[in-house]
Amino acid sequence: LSPPPTAAETAQSPATMDPPAAQERKDVTVEIYTTSWCRYCRDAKNYFLSRGIVFVEYDIEKDRKAARRHKRYNPRGGVPVTVINGRPIVGFAPAAFAQALNGS
Repeated sequence: LSPPPTAAETAQSPATMDPPAAQERKDVTVEIYTTSWCRYCRDAKNYFLSRGIVFVEYDIEKDRKAARRHKRYNPRGGVPVTVINGRPIVGFAPAAFAQALNGS
């Protein structure tokens, strides 16, 4: 018999947690275009973190290529812009996030 795992071995960060709702969405890709000072960007990131949904964040003030991609999704320039399976969503929009995650 091996000893039980330690707390450090079993701990997971919020970005890697795998609750049942997230298990059904392993094929979902999420990108969030943000800035460091944007409150709604933090809200969007927390939406996905709280659901255990992995995402890639691009800070458009630090990444020129990401800034160009962001401009294609939202020519007006506002953040956040969240892209779920290729579908851009401008602003913090939990209902639109849920709809896109469910494939609607």
